[in-house]
Amino acid sequence: MVDNLNFARSTYEYAKMALEYSEEVGLMYFMAANDVMNIAAETMGTDEAIKSKLQELYQYESFGGLFLIDEPSATSYPFIKACIDKLNQIEEELGYENLNPHVNLLPPIAGGERLSGVSGKNMSWEDYIRGLSNTGIQYLSFDMYPIYGLVSDTVLPNWFTALGTMNQVAIEEGKPWIGCVQVGGGSWAYLSPEQRVTTEGELKWDVNTMLAFGAKGLIYYLTVSPPFWADKEGAEEQVNWHSIINVYGEKTEFYDYVQEINTHISAMDHVLMNCDYQGVIITGDTPCVHYGSDLIKPNSFRDLNNVTGNALVGCFDYNGKTALYVVNNSITEEGTITLSFDHKYNFEVIQDATSRNENGNFLSIDLGIGESALVVLENRDLTVPIVIASVVAAVLGASAVVTIVVIKKCKR
Repeated sequence: MVDNLNFARSTYEYAKMALEYSEEVGLMYFMAANDVMNIAAETMGTDEAIKSKLQELYQYESFGGLFLIDEPSATSYPFIKACIDKLNQIEEELGYENLNPHVNLLPPIAGGERLSGVSGKNMSWEDYIRGLSNTGIQYLSFDMYPIYGLVSDTVLPNWFTALGTMNQVAIEEGKPWIGCVQVGGGSWAYLSPEQRVTTEGELKWDVNTMLAFGAKGLIYYLTVSPPFWADKEGAEEQVNWHSIINVYGEKTEFYDYVQEINTHISAMDHVLMNCDYQGVIITGDTPCVHYGSDLIKPNSFRDLNNVTGNALVGCFDYNGKTALYVVNNSITEEGTITLSFDHKYNFEVIQDATSRNENGNFLSIDLGIGESALVVLENRDLTVPIVIASVVAAVLGASAVVTIVVIKKCKR
């Protein structure tokens, strides 16, 4: 959970309430501490003041790290670096394990001038990401909500391109990246209660496409806050408006969707957190296209020689093994995806939070809207039937000979 819209910034008492509530419901909270470290105003407290604040925050089990700023322009990077340097120093002095400073990037749709923060100067999104990396931040985070507009099957056309770029720069910088998951309407939805709300399938597609492109973590913004913390007048009426937890602290249906997603991911994160991204395969109809250098053509990777269905397949190296993150690349329809291989293999398939073993030179997977499965090629199946004929002669009455054929399965 991220403190973005900033009831906690108004008074420290509200900040502690947020941490206490997060502790009750089992959430980790990225807490802003603008009174001692304010990126927007470029002000920083004394070492003593920062230490005092951190010592008070750090005692909470729900304290996930310091929230520094959301969507900064590149002009803020020098001060962000100064803050991170200071936190690293104080972290060492206090003997803390990780203060985990968090900065969330602007999406590529922001435009070059907004990225750079300098009128008349343009900056590429790649350079914008690299600039944040150079501040010493430990990981890269961005949001770009792909489910767009009032039409039920519309997504931002450059969503896959953005994911490919984010992952490519993160690999070059040697840092993991995390994505903010869309809960609610698209880019223009936040002031329009009538805007369509993200479906369960669209939410899963958002998550699974990021994981297929190499994301190592996910963040959810809660979107709305209790009425006495909310910035917007009339928030009491927005009870279940585009959020995981509503304005009264009650869980919405999105909370259940997220819990299902988390259970699914936890069954495979031992693979996803320890594998190296190699590229993606896209087949069939797709909500958006991708032209990045990480697009694998033809539809083959190592021992995988073909994919059929509306599929997005993230291709990974998992300690020398081939791992395939298979996504139903549709936000409107269930589907079957078939993987064909050049030899017979033993597979581990993790789907719906359960693992099963399969065997063969092809694999068909039925997936709901936006759903995924992880396939790990364990080894080639070298078991083949070999017929061994053993002739046993026995004299039965009139010198009859009985031939006994024994069929065994042997390893080559």
